Amino acid sequence: MTKISKKKIISLDRVLLAVFLLLAVPAASFASEKYNICVYDIDYNVTGASPESLAEIEREVIDTLSKHSGLNTVDKEALKEVIGKYSGGGKVEAAELAETAKFAGIDYLLLLSLSGEVMAASDKLDELFEQNNSRPLHLGLKILDITHDETAAEINSDLDNMLEVRMGIKKQIFDLDLKYQRGRVEKISDGKIAVDLGQDDGAVEGQKAAVYKAIQVKVGRIDLSARGEMIGRATVEKMTKDKTMMLMEGSPEVKVGDFVEISSAEQPVAVSAEEAAVVVSGRPQDGYVVVSAQKPFVSAENRIKVIAKKAEDGRVQSGMYGLGLGLVFVSLGSAASSRDSYYGSNYSSFYYLYGLGSGILGVMNLVTPSEIENSYNQAKTMPAATIAERTERERFSESVLKKTAANARQGRYIGAGVLSALGLATASNGLGLVYLGFGVASLFMPSDLEKNYEEYTADKAEFIRSQGEKSSLDAP
Repeated sequence: MTKISKKKIISLDRVLLAVFLLLAVPAASFASEKYNICVYDIDYNVTGASPESLAEIEREVIDTLSKHSGLNTVDKEALKEVIGKYSGGGKVEAAELAETAKFAGIDYLLLLSLSGEVMAASDKLDELFEQNNSRPLHLGLKILDITHDETAAEINSDLDNMLEVRMGIKKQIFDLDLKYQRGRVEKISDGKIAVDLGQDDGAVEGQKAAVYKAIQVKVGRIDLSARGEMIGRATVEKMTKDKTMMLMEGSPEVKVGDFVEISSAEQPVAVSAEEAAVVVSGRPQDGYVVVSAQKPFVSAENRIKVIAKKAEDGRVQSGMYGLGLGLVFVSLGSAASSRDSYYGSNYSSFYYLYGLGSGILGVMNLVTPSEIENSYNQAKTMPAATIAERTERERFSESVLKKTAANARQGRYIGAGVLSALGLATASNGLGLVYLGFGVASLFMPSDLEKNYEEYTADKAEFIRSQGEKSSLDAP
């Protein structure tokens, strides 16, 4: 009898997967589906603010949302027209608003409120001398996930000025990490479906997915693709970077173009017990049985994915600020050089140099990925078809997570040392004691990156321990 090696079986398996997914492209071609979001309600109760500054906030909110890769903004006037028809023009309660918006194909609603007073410069000086620590503006922002009856994001902050308000809103939207990812069915064959979601969208082997009918709705003059009724569930069998093959449960009536939705909350343990054991010990261990964990185990790769996304958002934001600041100083330099005076000439040179330097730094930030971004991109390119390959990929991701935590710890210690030294050097006044207090506190306050790695190691050890206990109970 001719023996077929395991490598040949794996290669054949990969070929069949590639053929199945590639054949899905001619059948239908969809981009990963975006969720519809509407900035429905912005409640202003601010004295001292110009109508232009308030209108600018709404424009910035919509502009920032439009840059989010997973969101499609919908005109609120069109939605209000639909809601007005159902409510008869009266006041709409929150529950009714969410239900009507859902019926109209909206997935997320953004509600924003701003109250307080924009203070004049003279008032700020008076407040400073009176040592009044109250902050004059209150910002409330809530993003409702109405298709899943959840709150996706919420902030309530007291701020000093309109610039802080705008920055707070933009940061909340930049940091919005969608819990759900939605794709479309591209091909159906023998109870299996090809979907335009893959590893880059967070899909993992064994993950459960929900399948929904795709329907077209009209909101005013806007045509939207909306999620209809749930028609079945599927399980991720195999995947590539941007495609997934799923096995349907039962025999539901699925059509090409229907929606498929995955959730990070429904991911199985990102690595099997065998793989986790290999990562911990460096060698395979027998006798482990995969069971449902009380707490989902988030793999190192998923953790560095989140860190890399935040680093990318911060880098792009910093780059845009650098370019903007550069343009401002170049403009100031141009204005100063137009003055026919010695001082104008000197100031223009300073403004030009500062503007050029700021612009160069901004461009460098925009085009130069950070170390964690490069590491995550490297992890994504590593093969993950076999247990051995997935283990190696997870081991690499864990080393990146560990290095990131170590770098953060080193930076914290250096910062604490500098602050403490500065505090001791100026201990004769109150400011020195403040520096010293911050320095000492920094020594005992781990950063989020350090806590992330500590949580990962604790969760992994607990998961492997639970597998060992399960194996002992199941042993004859």
